[in-house]
Amino acid sequence: MVKPKIASADKIAAKWGSITPGRAADYEAGVRDPKADWETNTVAAAPNYKMAVSAPDIQKRFSGGAKRAGT
Repeated sequence: MVKPKIASADKIAAKWGSITPGRAADYEAGVRDPKADWETNTVAAAPNYKMAVSAPDIQKRFSGGAKRAGT
C-alpha cells in the first residue's frame, strides 16, 4: 500500500488560514440546511455501532487497522 505524502503542519495551517475564512458562509449554510438529518441517521445507525463494537474480534481489528496505518 502506498502511503500518501502529507504536507507539513505549517503548510496545512497556512492553507486552512487562507481558505477557511472565505468558506464560512458555505459552512453556515450546510449547518442550517443539512442534506440529511444527523439525529435520524445516527439513531438509525445504532445497531451497526453495537455490532461493530461488540464483534468478537474487535480488538484484533482495531490494532490491525492501527498497524496497517503505521506511524
